[in-house]
Amino acid sequence: MRVDTVGNIRNNDGTLNLFDNTLSLSFDDPPNVKNYYLLEVVGSGIGYDTYTREDGPITTKLQPFSDNELFEYNSSKRLFFTDQFLDGKTIDFNFNYSVPLGWDTLAAIEVRLTSTTREAYLYQLTTDKYDVGRFRRFTEPVTSFSNIENGVGVFSVAKVLTWKFD
Repeated sequence: MRVDTVGNIRNNDGTLNLFDNTLSLSFDDPPNVKNYYLLEVVGSGIGYDTYTREDGPITTKLQPFSDNELFEYNSSKRLFFTDQFLDGKTIDFNFNYSVPLGWDTLAAIEVRLTSTTREAYLYQLTTDKYDVGRFRRFTEPVTSFSNIENGVGVFSVAKVLTWKFD
């Protein structure tokens, strides 16, 4: 598995580039097995924290986005995809991420690729869709996937691969 940073973290004037940061990811998908993936990017830096309303150290999920047709769904938290068309092949793609406004420095980036079961994938997918649409007036309601009888939730396992760039 390989992750590379591409693009400029800093603008020409030295300020933090908030929108045009790109990461390149490449990994080999296990053959003959249906795989479900979630991709997250977490950033650590110094800046204005909108929750505490203070300047200081911050760690938060950055917003990954991509127009690659590989991704089934792109929430503000993570990218969702399967190996439906790439079973057993090397998966290569770029994705962008944005840094929150008010950040002065981006000290570290952590990329998390989660390989999970169908049930966990569907649970995360439906809860993300619910979170994104719950305050929109004309959005169709989303029911969270569950494999728990007489309850809501999911019983599952996942494998998380993490890369950290300082």
